[in-house]
Amino acid sequence: MKEKETARYEFGVIKEYGDQEVIVLVNGMEYHVLLSEEEADTVETLLLEENFEYVAFDTEAEKVVFEDVFNMTELDEEALADIHEGVNDDGVAE
Repeated sequence: MKEKETARYEFGVIKEYGDQEVIVLVNGMEYHVLLSEEEADTVETLLLEENFEYVAFDTEAEKVVFEDVFNMTELDEEALADIHEGVNDDGVAE
């Protein structure tokens, strides 16, 4: 992936989730994103079943990205399973 392409992707925190809509906080900016039914189901699974509130976010298209654009094989490592703990609602480590 080219450097320019990767710069458009950031991690975001799902701040609010509603009926086929999410508010994602990325670098202090709130994005209101409408979701397809399939995307809404995926977000619901992330939040409720996996207790995972971080998503990849495309800042140019202003949409949640469900593909692994960061090649995050680290998420499969047991030692990093609870990495999201100790992070506040703004995505800042405490």
